[in-house]
Amino acid sequence: MTTTIKETLISPINKTYTVRGWVRKIRTQSLFSFIELNDGSCFKSIQIIADKSLSNYELITSLSAGCSIKVTGELVASKGSNQQSEIIAS
Repeated sequence: MTTTIKETLISPINKTYTVRGWVRKIRTQSLFSFIELNDGSCFKSIQIIADKSLSNYELITSLSAGCSIKVTGELVASKGSNQQSEIIAS
């Protein structure tokens, strides 16, 4: 079941969610990528962490702002200071 980003941001952590939206930013590092995803349901975006071990990681690294994507992963407490939670893509 797909949830909006607005719903996901207030949902319990350590559960799996599927979100859809448009890439606002993507930063690719050597072992993972950070994707800022927004679906228009609220002003906030959610951060997606995509690990290099994902089977479609090469496709992920080719994403750019404006691309539409669907992501399934576990919502976890964020280690960063800019957001409370983030999704670890699976």
